[in-house]
Amino acid sequence: MPVPPPAEPEDAGARPGRSAPGTSAPGSAVSGSGEPSSGVPGSGVPGGNAPTAAAVAARVARHARPAAVEVSALRNRSRAAWAVLAAGATSGAMDLEGLVAAVDAGREVPVEKAWAVSLARALALQPRDERDVRAAAALLGRYPDAAARDLTYPTVLVSLGRHEDAARHLRTHGRGGLDERLLGLDLVNPWLVPTGDAAGWAAGFAEVFADHGLAPVQVADGEAPPFDRLTCPAPARSVAGPLVTVVMATYRPGPELALSVRSILDQTWADLEIILVDDASGPEYAERFAEIERSDERVRVVHQPRNMGTYAARNTALELARGELVTTQDDDDWAHPERIERQVRPLLEDEELPATLSRALWASTELQLTGPGRPSLGKYAPSFLVRRSVLREAGAYLPARKAADTEMIRRVAAATGRDALSLDLPLTVYRLRSGSLSRSDFTPGFDHPARVAFWEAAGAVHARIRSGRLRAAAATERVAVPHRYRLEPTPRRYDVVVVADWSADGRQAGGAYRYELQAMAESGLRVGLVHWEDLRHPQRRRRPVAPDVTALVNAGTVDQVFLDDDVHATSVLVRNAGLLLLPPGTESTLRCDHLFVVCDEPAVESAWWSPGECSEVARAMFGRDAEWVPENPIVRATLGTTTPATDHLTAVDPDRFAPPRSGRRISAGRPVVGRSLAFWRTEEDIASVTRLVGRGVRDLRVRVERPLEDGAPERGVGAKTVVYSSDDVAEHLFLRQLDCYVLHPVTLGEETAAVYRALAQACPVVLTQELPRGSGLGRAVLPVGPSKLGATLERLRQNPEEYAAWSAGAASYARRHLTGAAHLDRLRELGVVRHTEEAAAGSSPADGAGGTSRAGADVGR
Repeated sequence: MPVPPPAEPEDAGARPGRSAPGTSAPGSAVSGSGEPSSGVPGSGVPGGNAPTAAAVAARVARHARPAAVEVSALRNRSRAAWAVLAAGATSGAMDLEGLVAAVDAGREVPVEKAWAVSLARALALQPRDERDVRAAAALLGRYPDAAARDLTYPTVLVSLGRHEDAARHLRTHGRGGLDERLLGLDLVNPWLVPTGDAAGWAAGFAEVFADHGLAPVQVADGEAPPFDRLTCPAPARSVAGPLVTVVMATYRPGPELALSVRSILDQTWADLEIILVDDASGPEYAERFAEIERSDERVRVVHQPRNMGTYAARNTALELARGELVTTQDDDDWAHPERIERQVRPLLEDEELPATLSRALWASTELQLTGPGRPSLGKYAPSFLVRRSVLREAGAYLPARKAADTEMIRRVAAATGRDALSLDLPLTVYRLRSGSLSRSDFTPGFDHPARVAFWEAAGAVHARIRSGRLRAAAATERVAVPHRYRLEPTPRRYDVVVVADWSADGRQAGGAYRYELQAMAESGLRVGLVHWEDLRHPQRRRRPVAPDVTALVNAGTVDQVFLDDDVHATSVLVRNAGLLLLPPGTESTLRCDHLFVVCDEPAVESAWWSPGECSEVARAMFGRDAEWVPENPIVRATLGTTTPATDHLTAVDPDRFAPPRSGRRISAGRPVVGRSLAFWRTEEDIASVTRLVGRGVRDLRVRVERPLEDGAPERGVGAKTVVYSSDDVAEHLFLRQLDCYVLHPVTLGEETAAVYRALAQACPVVLTQELPRGSGLGRAVLPVGPSKLGATLERLRQNPEEYAAWSAGAASYARRHLTGAAHLDRLRELGVVRHTEEAAAGSSPADGAGGTSRAGADVGR
């Protein structure tokens, strides 16, 4: 007969929530009276002994790499994450504002080099004010060897007007190369520097093109800004070949349009046509368009009936194009006269090549060629020159106002199996304008999340095209265009917006909480999600949203929304409180009637979140005080009396995490034991688990959800231990290997979801400490003292009926508590899901937002 679980663990000792009267377990939220702390009086903020934000920042710095923190902070424009850089630079002695003020004042503050350089680069690339720039220059100036890795330091000096210092740095630490040559030109640019060298600049600028085998470019005499006087002596219309259609879209153009059109008409390639599409600029621009059309018989002007954006204009032009080859040009850029010729040649030489691309010099109106974090010779998507026959197969540009040119380039590559040939030639001078439609999505180190989401949604569709499962032209109906990029975006309302780190290797990865989204949407709720990168675990590589979450977005099941969207939600559910500690720098316009924050980590001294600071961020981001919801009773015990009576248990996808059809059987040889770790923080993380090998476990397997970039540490991993990363094995396949899932030490914090998924696969969970009373897990878990673990596993191996009973108990718990229906019931009890009448208040049929009510309503689905 199955043996019931023991009433007490076999090893006595300190247990969560079990301290003796008048004492507190280390890091617990139990006061001297034996009662839980009630949090901040009147604030609704949970209690406990959680650390301050500064303490957590210092902890992150101790276990992260400066470059990873730098790149992650820039990627999210998160000044809050810069606090980690300041903590690393000063070993936690100074906060960010104090360090910046001290350095700007000229104080010799002791700092650690690598962290100080990373902080300086962040200050330089995304400064809040000139003080940040001055502090960046001061820090980088301490370490000129480290500062010499790129042009950040000298370009910062130029921005401060310190041209001589920048020139001295180049002379002393310069490594040669095009970027440094261009910066050298900026230092003598007569339109930027009063003492500039006009002749030296002109000669150097011409050499930039000549060194690439191109005709030299000059600035003609005149009063116009130097950009508008660019010229080149190459002979126009001197090379014949197949007809090339050049598409140019414009809206309310300035005088720059004439320069851009003229640069195409002056091409050495004789056989071309320009289709200039006026995107409903208005009658006051009619004469300007008429004058351009009269200037050359190769120009045709087409007027759109209403403003629909660049890519709709390009689609109009493509229907009229006569050329065998097609390319585009922005309406304020300048094309080198050899651009078309150089890009056509490879297509004539290789009939299988679908397209070519070229590069552009980035320049201001005064022809400043460099700047902090700015590419000097960058990719230029409008240069995409493609066979019209390929475009016919690939389909139209997506109905979007931004980013669709990159999507088209990648779609053509997926459809043809070949990338466009990229020519490393400066065939365009790209005009930098801070107010342009595209530039508003970029700052150094940062791409707007909507643009990234667009590319990821398209990438999922491109994978299907590449595999032959989808026609390329069908992409226009399968890619979820972010609402803000659609042709006619409108304010939206949602029943629930879920905020989480939805990345493929985050704790909220698709296999974890995706099912919760799907369950809500399938119940008829209008659901949105916000991807909020967890900056407590920084990595240099951007982690994409989990593919199965992207699939829900592309299918229209849920919407991906962004903090600065015009969105209102009945409820916002922040899926993990710790996310709020290091928020992105985006100013949020997402508002809600109710805000709920799930605490999935105990509020104890070792926690990686801070209730007070997280409360302030939640209020600032969403305009509401948060209602705090514990993930489970273990977390509840540390939060005090401010939390509701219902916990927020995870729903588990029954298709992915299902028990074996034939039931679980314990290994006949040595039992296989394992657990998941959310990520590596210290060697103690692995050591605390691998010590189980010395307690009678003979086959231990560990899966790390988010390892550091150089992989899991090897020290402390014995011959009887196998360590996987999330890239090595999917979680559901990892769990199938195990006879028991062991949680040691017992926290049931950030690994809570992994425990629930183990239970859903009927994998018995062994805890090396007893759970507090009221945990609700009952027979689903087996509390065993660490010293008895080996003996217990041997007993289960010899008594398969007992093991089967534990396995059945785990599966039974999952069926009762971890289904989508049970999850929705808990959301209703918590008030996250409201009555239909309340949720629908203020919405309208035109909202077009979320869930099953959206079918067929969204452009570009």
